[in-house]
Amino acid sequence: MVDLPWLNNLLPSTVANEFDIAPMGYFFYFQNMNLASMHLITTLIVVLILVTVYCALKEPKSQEVSISNEIRITNLKFKAVKEFVLNFFCFGMVFAGFSSIIGAFLNGSSMLTLNAIFYIAGIVLFGAIFSEAMSCLAFNHRLCRLRIALKAVLLAGAGLNPLYLAAVAMIVDLILLIIEYKIRKSCLISPIAWLFSQLCMQGALVSLYFIPDSFLTLGVVMALVIISFIFEGYQLYHEWGLGVTRHTRMFEEEQADVRSGIFIKVNESSMSLSTVT
Repeated sequence: MVDLPWLNNLLPSTVANEFDIAPMGYFFYFQNMNLASMHLITTLIVVLILVTVYCALKEPKSQEVSISNEIRITNLKFKAVKEFVLNFFCFGMVFAGFSSIIGAFLNGSSMLTLNAIFYIAGIVLFGAIFSEAMSCLAFNHRLCRLRIALKAVLLAGAGLNPLYLAAVAMIVDLILLIIEYKIRKSCLISPIAWLFSQLCMQGALVSLYFIPDSFLTLGVVMALVIISFIFEGYQLYHEWGLGVTRHTRMFEEEQADVRSGIFIKVNESSMSLSTVT
Protein backbone atom coordinates (compact mmCIF):
# COMPACT_ATOMS: atom_id res chain seq x y z
CA MET A 1 0.00 0.00 0.00
CA VAL A 2 1.55 3.27 -1.14
CA ASP A 3 0.33 6.22 0.90
CA LEU A 4 1.50 9.48 2.45
CA PRO A 5 -0.60 9.44 5.66
CA TRP A 6 1.54 12.03 7.42
CA LEU A 7 0.53 14.61 4.80
CA ASN A 8 -3.12 14.07 5.72
CA ASN A 9 -2.31 15.35 9.21
CA LEU A 10 -1.85 18.80 7.66
CA LEU A 11 -5.59 18.94 6.94
CA PRO A 12 -7.90 20.61 9.50
CA SER A 13 -9.77 18.36 11.94
CA THR A 14 -13.12 19.47 10.49
CA VAL A 15 -12.65 17.26 7.41
CA ALA A 16 -12.25 14.09 9.50
CA ASN A 17 -14.20 13.72 12.72
CA GLU A 18 -11.92 11.94 15.21
CA PHE A 19 -14.96 10.79 17.23
CA ASP A 20 -16.31 8.63 14.40
CA ILE A 21 -16.56 4.89 14.99
CA ALA A 22 -13.89 2.77 13.29
CA PRO A 23 -12.09 -0.54 13.89
CA MET A 24 -9.30 -0.06 16.42
CA GLY A 25 -6.51 -0.76 13.92
CA TYR A 26 -7.41 2.31 11.85
CA PHE A 27 -6.63 4.69 14.70
CA PHE A 28 -2.94 3.78 14.59
CA TYR A 29 -2.63 5.86 11.39
CA PHE A 30 -5.91 7.69 10.70
CA GLN A 31 -8.48 9.86 12.46
CA ASN A 32 -11.43 8.06 10.93
CA MET A 33 -12.32 6.11 7.76
CA ASN A 34 -13.16 8.86 5.26
CA LEU A 35 -11.02 9.88 2.28
CA ALA A 36 -9.64 13.06 3.85
CA SER A 37 -8.25 11.10 6.78
CA MET A 38 -6.79 8.24 4.74
CA HIS A 39 -5.82 9.04 1.17
CA LEU A 40 -6.83 12.52 0.02
CA ILE A 41 -3.37 14.03 -0.57
CA THR A 42 -2.13 10.91 -2.35
CA THR A 43 -5.21 10.85 -4.59
CA LEU A 44 -4.68 14.50 -5.54
CA ILE A 45 -1.02 13.73 -6.34
CA VAL A 46 -2.07 10.82 -8.58
CA VAL A 47 -4.54 13.03 -10.45
CA LEU A 48 -1.88 15.75 -10.86
CA ILE A 49 0.65 13.21 -12.21
CA LEU A 50 -1.82 11.77 -14.74
CA VAL A 51 -2.98 15.18 -15.97
CA THR A 52 0.61 16.48 -16.27
CA VAL A 53 1.83 13.37 -18.10
CA TYR A 54 -1.17 13.39 -20.45
CA CYS A 55 -0.51 17.02 -21.41
CA ALA A 56 3.25 16.40 -21.81
CA LEU A 57 3.03 13.15 -23.81
CA LYS A 58 0.55 13.85 -26.57
CA GLU A 59 2.90 12.30 -29.15
CA PRO A 60 3.87 9.89 -30.51
CA LYS A 61 0.68 7.97 -31.11
CA SER A 62 0.08 4.67 -32.81
CA GLN A 63 -2.88 3.15 -34.57
CA GLU A 64 -3.96 -0.31 -33.49
CA VAL A 65 -6.01 -2.00 -36.24
CA SER A 66 -7.67 -5.30 -35.37
CA ILE A 67 -8.78 -7.92 -37.89
CA SER A 68 -12.32 -6.52 -37.59
CA ASN A 69 -10.97 -3.22 -39.01
CA GLU A 70 -11.67 -1.40 -35.78
CA ILE A 71 -9.16 1.44 -35.39
CA ARG A 72 -8.07 2.63 -31.97
CA ILE A 73 -5.69 5.57 -31.47
CA THR A 74 -3.54 5.04 -28.40
CA ASN A 75 -0.93 7.26 -26.82
CA LEU A 76 1.41 4.45 -25.85
CA LYS A 77 3.74 6.53 -23.65
CA PHE A 78 0.88 7.98 -21.61
CA LYS A 79 -0.76 4.56 -21.39
CA ALA A 80 2.47 3.05 -20.06
CA VAL A 81 2.83 5.78 -17.41
CA LYS A 82 -0.85 5.45 -16.47
CA GLU A 83 -0.45 1.69 -16.00
CA PHE A 84 2.56 2.22 -13.74
CA VAL A 85 0.95 4.98 -11.65
CA LEU A 86 -2.38 3.18 -11.18
CA ASN A 87 -0.71 -0.14 -10.39
CA PHE A 88 1.51 1.67 -7.87
CA PHE A 89 -1.29 3.54 -6.08
CA CYS A 90 -4.30 1.29 -6.83
CA PHE A 91 -4.23 -0.64 -3.56
CA GLY A 92 -4.19 2.44 -1.35
CA MET A 93 -7.00 4.18 -3.23
CA VAL A 94 -9.26 1.10 -3.23
CA PHE A 95 -8.45 0.44 0.44
CA ALA A 96 -9.37 4.02 1.36
CA GLY A 97 -12.47 3.97 -0.84
CA PHE A 98 -13.86 0.74 0.59
CA SER A 99 -12.99 1.93 4.10
CA SER A 100 -15.18 4.97 3.37
CA ILE A 101 -18.06 2.61 2.56
CA ILE A 102 -17.57 0.79 5.87
CA GLY A 103 -17.21 4.08 7.75
CA ALA A 104 -20.39 5.44 6.16
CA PHE A 105 -22.34 2.45 7.48
CA LEU A 106 -20.78 2.70 10.95
CA ASN A 107 -21.37 6.46 11.21
CA GLY A 108 -24.80 7.30 9.90
CA SER A 109 -25.62 10.99 9.63
CA SER A 110 -28.77 12.97 8.90
CA MET A 111 -26.77 16.10 7.95
CA LEU A 112 -24.41 16.73 5.04
CA THR A 113 -21.28 17.86 6.85
CA LEU A 114 -17.75 18.27 5.51
CA ASN A 115 -16.87 15.00 7.21
CA ALA A 116 -19.75 13.26 5.40
CA ILE A 117 -18.74 14.77 2.05
CA PHE A 118 -15.37 13.06 2.30
CA TYR A 119 -17.08 9.74 3.05
CA ILE A 120 -19.02 10.26 -0.18
CA ALA A 121 -15.83 11.25 -2.03
CA GLY A 122 -14.16 8.04 -0.84
CA ILE A 123 -17.07 5.96 -2.10
CA VAL A 124 -16.92 7.72 -5.49
CA LEU A 125 -13.16 7.08 -5.66
CA PHE A 126 -13.74 3.40 -4.91
CA GLY A 127 -16.33 3.16 -7.68
CA ALA A 128 -14.03 4.90 -10.18
CA ILE A 129 -10.94 2.79 -9.47
CA PHE A 130 -12.83 -0.51 -9.25
CA SER A 131 -14.67 0.27 -12.50
CA GLU A 132 -11.36 1.07 -14.18
CA ALA A 133 -9.97 -2.25 -12.96
CA MET A 134 -12.98 -4.10 -14.37
CA SER A 135 -12.69 -2.31 -17.72
CA CYS A 136 -8.97 -3.12 -17.78
CA LEU A 137 -9.87 -6.80 -17.51
CA ALA A 138 -12.76 -6.61 -19.98
CA PHE A 139 -11.01 -4.67 -22.76
CA ASN A 140 -7.28 -5.31 -22.25
CA HIS A 141 -7.44 -8.69 -20.47
CA ARG A 142 -5.15 -7.45 -17.71
CA LEU A 143 -5.98 -9.04 -14.36
CA CYS A 144 -3.36 -7.25 -12.26
CA ARG A 145 -5.38 -4.21 -11.22
CA LEU A 146 -8.52 -6.20 -10.41
CA ARG A 147 -6.44 -8.63 -8.33
CA ILE A 148 -4.97 -5.74 -6.36
CA ALA A 149 -8.40 -4.11 -5.95
CA LEU A 150 -10.05 -7.29 -4.65
CA LYS A 151 -7.23 -7.81 -2.16
CA ALA A 152 -7.60 -4.20 -0.98
CA VAL A 153 -11.36 -4.65 -0.52
CA LEU A 154 -10.94 -7.80 1.56
CA LEU A 155 -8.11 -6.37 3.67
CA ALA A 156 -10.10 -3.19 4.31
CA GLY A 157 -12.98 -5.37 5.48
CA ALA A 158 -10.52 -7.32 7.61
CA GLY A 159 -10.58 -4.43 10.04
CA LEU A 160 -13.96 -5.81 11.12
CA ASN A 161 -12.91 -9.47 11.13
CA PRO A 162 -9.13 -9.81 10.67
CA LEU A 163 -8.76 -13.61 10.73
CA TYR A 164 -11.47 -14.64 8.28
CA LEU A 165 -11.28 -11.85 5.71
CA ALA A 166 -7.47 -11.66 5.71
CA ALA A 167 -7.31 -15.42 5.05
CA VAL A 168 -9.85 -15.11 2.23
CA ALA A 169 -7.91 -12.16 0.75
CA MET A 170 -4.72 -14.21 0.57
CA ILE A 171 -6.43 -17.27 -0.94
CA VAL A 172 -8.24 -15.20 -3.57
CA ASP A 173 -5.07 -13.27 -4.38
CA LEU A 174 -3.10 -16.50 -4.84
CA ILE A 175 -5.71 -17.95 -7.21
CA LEU A 176 -5.83 -14.75 -9.29
CA LEU A 177 -2.03 -14.56 -9.27
CA ILE A 178 -1.79 -18.00 -10.88
CA ILE A 179 -4.40 -17.02 -13.48
CA GLU A 180 -2.55 -13.77 -14.22
CA TYR A 181 0.72 -15.67 -14.61
CA LYS A 182 -0.85 -17.93 -17.23
CA ILE A 183 -2.26 -14.92 -19.10
CA ARG A 184 0.92 -12.81 -19.04
CA LYS A 185 3.52 -15.57 -19.26
CA SER A 186 4.31 -15.09 -22.96
CA CYS A 187 4.70 -11.30 -22.54
CA LEU A 188 7.18 -11.39 -19.64
CA ILE A 189 10.95 -11.35 -20.09
CA SER A 190 11.47 -13.67 -17.13
CA PRO A 191 8.11 -15.17 -16.10
CA ILE A 192 9.59 -17.39 -13.37
CA ALA A 193 11.33 -14.41 -11.72
CA TRP A 194 8.07 -12.42 -11.90
CA LEU A 195 6.11 -15.28 -10.33
CA PHE A 196 8.60 -15.80 -7.50
CA SER A 197 8.67 -12.06 -6.81
CA GLN A 198 4.89 -12.02 -6.43
CA LEU A 199 4.91 -15.17 -4.28
CA CYS A 200 7.50 -13.63 -1.96
CA MET A 201 5.31 -10.58 -1.43
CA GLN A 202 2.34 -12.87 -0.85
CA GLY A 203 4.39 -14.80 1.71
CA ALA A 204 5.31 -11.54 3.44
CA LEU A 205 1.62 -10.66 3.79
CA VAL A 206 0.78 -14.11 5.17
CA SER A 207 3.63 -13.82 7.67
CA LEU A 208 2.45 -10.37 8.74
CA TYR A 209 -0.99 -11.69 9.68
CA PHE A 210 -0.37 -15.20 10.96
CA ILE A 211 3.04 -15.39 12.70
CA PRO A 212 2.35 -14.64 16.38
CA ASP A 213 5.86 -13.52 17.34
CA SER A 214 6.37 -9.87 16.34
CA PHE A 215 10.18 -10.03 16.06
CA LEU A 216 10.04 -13.21 13.98
CA THR A 217 7.36 -11.62 11.81
CA LEU A 218 9.54 -8.56 11.19
CA GLY A 219 12.52 -10.71 10.20
CA VAL A 220 10.54 -12.99 7.87
CA VAL A 221 8.71 -10.10 6.21
CA MET A 222 11.92 -8.14 5.62
CA ALA A 223 13.69 -11.22 4.23
CA LEU A 224 10.84 -11.99 1.81
CA VAL A 225 10.57 -8.37 0.66
CA ILE A 226 14.33 -8.24 0.00
CA ILE A 227 14.15 -11.50 -1.99
CA SER A 228 11.23 -10.06 -3.98
CA PHE A 229 13.31 -6.94 -4.77
CA ILE A 230 16.16 -9.18 -5.93
CA PHE A 231 13.83 -10.94 -8.38
CA GLU A 232 12.54 -7.55 -9.56
CA GLY A 233 16.13 -6.39 -10.08
CA TYR A 234 16.84 -9.56 -12.05
CA GLN A 235 13.94 -8.76 -14.38
CA LEU A 236 15.06 -5.14 -14.72
CA TYR A 237 18.60 -6.27 -15.58
CA HIS A 238 17.33 -8.45 -18.44
CA GLU A 239 14.95 -5.75 -19.69
CA TRP A 240 17.55 -2.98 -19.60
CA GLY A 241 19.25 -3.84 -22.88
CA LEU A 242 16.12 -4.38 -24.96
CA GLY A 243 15.85 -0.81 -26.23
CA VAL A 244 12.88 1.48 -26.65
CA THR A 245 11.56 -0.25 -29.79
CA ARG A 246 11.44 -3.68 -28.19
CA HIS A 247 9.85 -2.33 -24.99
CA THR A 248 7.19 -0.55 -27.05
CA ARG A 249 6.53 -3.71 -29.05
CA MET A 250 6.17 -5.80 -25.87
CA PHE A 251 3.77 -3.26 -24.37
CA GLU A 252 1.70 -3.27 -27.57
CA GLU A 253 1.58 -7.06 -27.56
CA GLU A 254 0.39 -7.13 -23.97
CA GLN A 255 -2.32 -4.58 -24.76
CA ALA A 256 -3.49 -6.57 -27.80
CA ASP A 257 -6.86 -8.28 -27.84
CA VAL A 258 -5.76 -11.86 -27.25
CA ARG A 259 -9.20 -13.28 -27.96
CA SER A 260 -8.98 -12.41 -31.66
CA GLY A 261 -5.81 -14.48 -32.09
CA ILE A 262 -4.43 -11.99 -34.62
CA PHE A 263 -3.86 -8.28 -34.11
CA ILE A 264 -2.39 -5.91 -36.70
CA LYS A 265 -0.74 -2.70 -35.63
CA VAL A 266 0.04 0.28 -37.82
CA ASN A 267 2.62 2.72 -36.45
CA GLU A 268 2.10 6.26 -37.77
CA SER A 269 5.82 7.05 -37.87
CA SER A 270 6.90 4.00 -39.86
CA MET A 271 3.52 2.81 -41.22
CA SER A 272 4.82 -0.74 -40.91
CA LEU A 273 2.41 -3.62 -40.33
CA SER A 274 3.05 -6.54 -38.02
CA THR A 275 0.86 -9.52 -37.17
CA VAL A 276 0.68 -10.73 -33.57
CA THR A 277 -0.50 -14.30 -33.11
